[in-house]
Amino acid sequence: MKILMIVLMVMVSGCKLGAETSEAVEAVEVVEVDSVYIVTGQSNSTRCDWSYFEGITGSTVVSIGISGSHIFGLVHYYDSEIVSGLNPAGIIFVHGETDAYEKTDLAVYIDKVESYRRIISGDASKSLPLYISSVGYSGTLLDEDFDNLRDAVVEEAKLNDSWFISFEDAKYFREWGMLGDPVHFTEEGCQLMMNGIAQSLP
Repeated sequence: MKILMIVLMVMVSGCKLGAETSEAVEAVEVVEVDSVYIVTGQSNSTRCDWSYFEGITGSTVVSIGISGSHIFGLVHYYDSEIVSGLNPAGIIFVHGETDAYEKTDLAVYIDKVESYRRIISGDASKSLPLYISSVGYSGTLLDEDFDNLRDAVVEEAKLNDSWFISFEDAKYFREWGMLGDPVHFTEEGCQLMMNGIAQSLP
């Protein structure tokens, strides 16, 4: 199952990323696949319209995210019945804002995310890859907290064969005008993220 090509074009006006930056996203050619992806995380996983992702990949999305939830909530409220009986190709994980500003211990966060992946994998009866959209920034909260959590996730992905950083550009959404409020992606931001994730899939 492969996506032949998804071209993600980011046209930058000027020499630096900033308010004048403009983006164009173009899906050029996609091979239809027959896959199920479990999408989870917090509000940017639940508010984005994943029918766009389904359209560019030919896949089916099952969403189990919880808006505003830290990682402990995702684990606690996870419903195994949603996943049982599926044959998912992977987990798409769009998460981190709440744990960043609540300053969740980073080692604990990493451990809980991996535990969450393993729980879902157990219900799917196979080890599932975790395709991660790393956390961006808030329009009102300290950048340092978001940097720390993002850096910890990126470092873990270098060590864990089941973790893949599929999209890293949410950290530019504030400058690119792709936040509709201090934390939530605009529709264009959602689609840019989905194109990046789709491009990363095997």
